[in-house]
Amino acid sequence: MAKNLNQIDIGQGGAIFIKTDAYTPPTGKVIAAIQFLTTSKLDTLTPANDINSRYLSVSTDNTNANANAAGDGVGAKSFKSGASGTSFTNVNGNTVFIYGRYSGIKLNSGSAIVYLIDA
Repeated sequence: MAKNLNQIDIGQGGAIFIKTDAYTPPTGKVIAAIQFLTTSKLDTLTPANDINSRYLSVSTDNTNANANAAGDGVGAKSFKSGASGTSFTNVNGNTVFIYGRYSGIKLNSGSAIVYLIDA
């Protein structure tokens, strides 16, 4: 089975609708894409790979959302978590996607569909 999103059609590996509960994929799967259906904020977004091998992460440091991004490579971005954190907002009816390899997610608010691939 495919281990990268570009090797399969999105949704072929499974998809789960989530609200504010924490979600961890079943053994042998990782989250490959997150589609925010409503304005959403993250509490956690856990990369499936080791540190320094991810692009997006969530920081609990609400005073500096990029505090942990420097060690994750050029262009790394860390989003502020919690109720006062970064909003992922749909624009003109278009949903927002995040792509990557994540082993867990928890929304603070909103709703999303997470798409799975083999780990």
